[in-house]
Amino acid sequence: MVLGLAFLSELERLRDLLWDSLEDSPADKRGTLAREYRSTLEKIQELKKKQTEAGDPIDELANRRASRSAGTSKSQSGSRRAGS
Repeated sequence: MVLGLAFLSELERLRDLLWDSLEDSPADKRGTLAREYRSTLEKIQELKKKQTEAGDPIDELANRRASRSAGTSKSQSGSRRAGS
């Protein structure tokens, strides 16, 4: 995930550079820059979507531990009742 964050940061820097270049470029160069700008925006959106879907690895670990703990406490309380 760290690699994805670094790549996202680079894409955002590229987006900003393309925007600045687009504003300052001659009219005959704007079409190519605009296509690159749109492509970069799409890649940024895709990467952000993937990160959102994947979730934070630390949150995933915490959720797994919580679900294991919840399952363990339920089975332990059930076994205590049965032994009583």
